[in-house]
Amino acid sequence: VVFDIKSGQSNNLNLKSGIVSLYALNTDFEQADISLDITSKNTDVVKYLNLTTIDKKNYSKLDKIFGDVDLTLNLQFPLLVDLKVEQINYSSNASLFNGFLKDLYKDYSIENLDLEIEVNRDFVNYSGSGEIKNSPLKFRGEQKKVEEKFLDEIRGNLLYNGENILEFLPGSFEKISGVLDLDFIVNSFDDDYKIEAIGDTQNLRIISKFLGKNSNFSDGKIRLLVTPYNNNYSGFFDLKSNNIDIEINTVFSNAKLLSLKINKFLTPIQDFKMELDLENFIAKLSGNKISIQKVDFNEKSLFSELKNLDFNVDIDKIILGKNKFLKPLISFKKK
Repeated sequence: VVFDIKSGQSNNLNLKSGIVSLYALNTDFEQADISLDITSKNTDVVKYLNLTTIDKKNYSKLDKIFGDVDLTLNLQFPLLVDLKVEQINYSSNASLFNGFLKDLYKDYSIENLDLEIEVNRDFVNYSGSGEIKNSPLKFRGEQKKVEEKFLDEIRGNLLYNGENILEFLPGSFEKISGVLDLDFIVNSFDDDYKIEAIGDTQNLRIISKFLGKNSNFSDGKIRLLVTPYNNNYSGFFDLKSNNIDIEINTVFSNAKLLSLKINKFLTPIQDFKMELDLENFIAKLSGNKISIQKVDFNEKSLFSELKNLDFNVDIDKIILGKNKFLKPLISFKKK
């Protein structure tokens, strides 16, 4: 028995067309096949799914996505009075356009989001494009369930607008323009995640008195790695170019930075190391030289937010503006 559905509506889901096939009706194994073409807002799709017994973890990532959806839904199940959700074989193909993914990270959202999604009981595949802070983004990913855990892997590319970097490092650069070409992989498992990114600085232009006016970013590479560390996260950052070599390790929680270790900071005018323990409020600065054009204690920076910090300095040469200090031993406490 076959039924054609011309149109319909349920909970703001608009049914464009559908086919219902019933077969094996003269046996003890009566079956139904249903194929539906639906248009809707993504928020209404999530509300509809909330009315079902489908595990909310299966579609948790949809909660923050807004946009228009074209959806083809296929269902196969036995005709039983006490039908259980695990007896339903389902698959779906969806296209989302004019989308918006809210607060991907803090206040970072994906705008102008176009997304293609393929779903069945075993996996979710998706690919899409959009913009983050006026920076073009392309990505593809897969979600699957392994031993009762949901595993996600997303691979993509972000042409990150250089001007956006200024908000991460206030006071360190005078001007950044161009783009940072980033390839990335994000793996998430339940509430944890791992991020790997490699960037090309060829098209990035940076003016920084702190790095030195002769700093060269051509043929430069950036690496970023974030991994779970006990109940927190460990971060690794590495920048290498023709005359720059910077390597930094961090430990942080979702709320704050806990420690920072600069293994090396080599530029045309800098050569130092630093350890910053924010749990015990201790900082150690050492190396061959550090050059600071000016000191403005009212300027916003990482250190301007710190209080009761014990600071120990052991540098061969310190240049403050036009003044040079050789082998000074300095120790002070910032209130």
